[in-house]
Amino acid sequence: MSDLNSTVGALEIGNVLATYFFGIITLQTYFFFRTFPDDKPLVKAAVAVVFAFELGHTITSLHALYIVTVTDFGQPQLFVKLPNSIDITLLFEGLITIVVQGFFITRVQRLSKIHKIIIYLFWICAILRFAASVALTVFGIQTPSATAYVADWSWLLTTLFTLGAFVDLGVALALCAYLYSQRATSIAKTGILLDRLIAFTLTTGLLTSVVSVVTVISYVTMPDNSVWILMYTLLAKSYSNSMMVSLNSRPALKGSSGSNVITLSTMIGGSVNQPVHGNSRRPNFQSTHSDEDENHPVSISQVVETRTDSDDIFPPQKGNFKFAVEA
Repeated sequence: MSDLNSTVGALEIGNVLATYFFGIITLQTYFFFRTFPDDKPLVKAAVAVVFAFELGHTITSLHALYIVTVTDFGQPQLFVKLPNSIDITLLFEGLITIVVQGFFITRVQRLSKIHKIIIYLFWICAILRFAASVALTVFGIQTPSATAYVADWSWLLTTLFTLGAFVDLGVALALCAYLYSQRATSIAKTGILLDRLIAFTLTTGLLTSVVSVVTVISYVTMPDNSVWILMYTLLAKSYSNSMMVSLNSRPALKGSSGSNVITLSTMIGGSVNQPVHGNSRRPNFQSTHSDEDENHPVSISQVVETRTDSDDIFPPQKGNFKFAVEA
C-alpha cells in the first residue's frame, strides 16, 4: 500500500492540484484578454502561447494518470516504466518555462542599469534549461525503465532544477535592485508604490524558486517514487501563474498607494506675464488685463505620474508641469 501511496497516490494528488491551478490560469487568461485589449501584440501572443502549452501540459498529465489507474490497473509489473505522456509533460513544462523566463528576462533587459553580462547569463541558463527539458523527454521515451532513467539522468534533472531556480531568483533580485535604486529619488507616495512592487516581485520570483528547490529535494531524497513528479507537475503551473499575476495585477498595483497623480501646488502672487521655469520650458502667458487683475495669483502644479506598462517594470515616469491662471 505504501508503494501505491508514493507512486499512484502522488500522481493523483499532483493531477488534482494541477487541474485546479489550470482553472485559475484559464480565468486569469480570460481576464487578461478582456481587461487589456490594447496590450502589445507580443505580450498577448506570449499569454496565448503559455495558455496553449498549459492546456497540453494538463492533458498529458491526465492521460498519464488514466493509463496508470485504468488501462494498466491490476498490472503492477507495468509500473516499471511510466507512460510516455509523463515524458511529454516534461516537454510542455520546458516550453512554458522558457516563455515565462524569457518574459521576465526581457523586463530586466529593458533596465539600463542592469549589466549586459548578467542578461546574457540569464538567457544562457534559461536556454540550457530548456535544452535539458527536451533531452530528458527524449531519453525518458527511450529508456526502458524508470529506475534506469533515474540512474542515468539524475545529474541532468538536478542541473535542470538548479538552472531554473538560479534564473528565477536572479531575475527577481535584479528587478528588486533596480526598484530599490529608484526609491532614493522618489517622493513619498511613489516610494510606497515602489515598496509594494519590490514585495510583489520577490513574491512571484521566489514562488517558482521555492517550488524548484522543493522538487530537487524530493528527487534527491526520494528518487524511487513519484513525489518529485508531483512537484514537477506543479512547477509549470507556478511559472504560468507568476506571469499572469504580474500582468493582471497592474491595476491593483497602480492604485495601491492611492491616487497615481500627485499634485504639489504653490501659489505665487504677481503678474501673469512673469516667466515660470519648469521641465526645461518657459511658458509666456500673453493676456490683456486691468489693474485689478494684477493681484490674481498664478497656480503652479507639478504632476508626478507613476505608470505601468505591459512589458516593462513599472518605472516611475518623470514629472511634468502644468500652469494655470486662477481668477
